[in-house]
Order: sequence, then C-alpha cells, then structure tokens
Amino acid sequence: MRNKTKGEIIRETRKAEGFTQSELARLCGVDTSLISAVELGKRNPTLSFLDKISSVLEFEDDSISLYFSKETELGTILKLLRKKEKISQKSICDYVGLSMRMLNKIENNERLISEVKLRKFVEKLNVQNNKYIMNTINAAYEKEKQKFLSFYNGDIIKVQSIVLDLSYSEIAETLGISKDRLYSFKHGGSKLLLIKISSQLTELLKFDINYLWVYLNRWDD
Repeated sequence: MRNKTKGEIIRETRKAEGFTQSELARLCGVDTSLISAVELGKRNPTLSFLDKISSVLEFEDDSISLYFSKETELGTILKLLRKKEKISQKSICDYVGLSMRMLNKIENNERLISEVKLRKFVEKLNVQNNKYIMNTINAAYEKEKQKFLSFYNGDIIKVQSIVLDLSYSEIAETLGISKDRLYSFKHGGSKLLLIKISSQLTELLKFDINYLWVYLNRWDD
C-alpha cells in the first residue's frame, strides 16, 4: 500500500474539517488555485505554506507526514524542524557544540552526527516528547549510519567513532594501543592485534562482533 501524498492528506483533512478550497485558501492567505494545485500534486508546497495549512487544519502527530517521507534524510529533517521552530543555525551551534561548517554539512546530509549531539539537537528543537517525530528521526538516523558505513567502505570503526563522539586518540588510549596501530586497521594492517582486542573493541564501540569479521575479511581477497 502506497503512502498518501501531501496533497491527498491536505484534501482529506480539509474535507473532514468541512472547508472548501476557497475557505481554506482565504484562511491561509493564498490563492484558491494554489490549494487546488497542491492537492492535485501539481505544486510542491513550501515549508511556510505547510505551516499555514497545519495551523488552520490543526494537524497533530501525523502532520509530520506533510514534511517528511520515509526517504527524507536525517539532515533534511533536522533542518526543516529547525526552520519550522524558527531556530537559527547559530543557536543550534551554541547549544549542541558544533561549528557552523559542521552544521551545514550535517543539514546537507554530508556528515554523520554523533548520538550525543543528535540528542542535544533534539532537545533544542523541543521535540523529544513527540513520539511520531522521534520515531522518524531515529529511523532516519539508522539509515544515515548505514549510508556512511557504505561511504566509508565498510569502516565500522570510523562510523562508530563518529556515532559515539570518540576520537581515535581516546579509542587507542582505552584499548592500550598506539593511534598509529589503530589507523593501521583500516589499511589491513595489524590483523592479529585486531583479532586479539576484538571483544574489547566491539564492547567499546558498541557494535556486533560479526561486523568486525566483515571488516577483517575485506583484505582476504
């Protein structure tokens, strides 16, 4: 069963609330032709337009479907929620502890955000108690991790170091090895050492040990 389009959701809710297209257009301060075009899928609604529609039709939890689909990437979700709440990038950077450059990369889906910083981002957006939005964010984050795992050529250590906000120096110190040894893993070096510390490594970086064997087998061909 396919997901409903934004236009279909708006049309069904408008009719359920007893509004004509003309009445809804007047309340939103737009032309009736725009309402018609959006409902028919001929126009892609802007964020400001969706805000007006959501306010008039009093959407609740499922209003998030007006903003995001299952294909929407995490950075896009965070950016749209930030704009919806009228929160500046500087406010996010100051609260979360991000540089402006890093925030732009995250919002443009070019950089993975850590779990800690994502929680602070969510706190700043004040959506942590909205179950629907949090489910959407969590699902997008899981997809984001898989995307970057592929982007980093299966380098699970690299991905988890970002997810857990751990530097390579911190990881190496906890494992009792040099940072150079840790870096050598990604190039297929020190395989015996990697096997020896596998349990400690997987516990520290919180991933299944099976991922480590996949990581090791990349250099077996």
